[in-house]
Amino acid sequence: MAEHKYKFNWLDWVIVSVVILAIIGGAWYFLKPKAQQNVASTSDITFQFQTKGASMQVAQSYKPGLKVIFGEKRADVGEIIDAKIYPQRDDLEDTLNGAWKTSIIPDFYVAVLTIKMPVTETASAFAGAGENVTIGKQTIIEGKGFATEGYVIGINDITQPQLDDPINTATRSGDMPDEDSFTTTQGGAQ
Repeated sequence: MAEHKYKFNWLDWVIVSVVILAIIGGAWYFLKPKAQQNVASTSDITFQFQTKGASMQVAQSYKPGLKVIFGEKRADVGEIIDAKIYPQRDDLEDTLNGAWKTSIIPDFYVAVLTIKMPVTETASAFAGAGENVTIGKQTIIEGKGFATEGYVIGINDITQPQLDDPINTATRSGDMPDEDSFTTTQGGAQ
């Protein structure tokens, strides 16, 4: 028996060419770089960070000009530009008459720190080197002599005016300052 060798004819060449062109076209379509939708710009922002349960010694270590590390990834560095310290208040039950009342907790303080930090600003986020600055996010800050956990309660663009009293606009009424509050400045507690 004679073996019959298959020869390519013009139709076979057309089919192979179409398949190769389809593979190249599909790879170009799916692997081409996407147009960048969010144009990012680097700028400085300020944000308010609130922490509770600080002792007087820790509260007095929150000084303007102090460099702090923000976030759990320890990659973002900012600077405290303002620190307001208030006595900590909480809603406690008065067991004698069954009512709840707001009381000052002795030896514990609430600190509202205004921190300036460089971020990459996109249409949807303020991204630091390690993580985003997000309102309501529980995170940590560390500085010389302290490490504390708290929440971001407000974000301001550096070009926008600062909040006069961020604690009044961002926290519940039980944390409101009163005549017992004081502010940390360059010279220490007032």
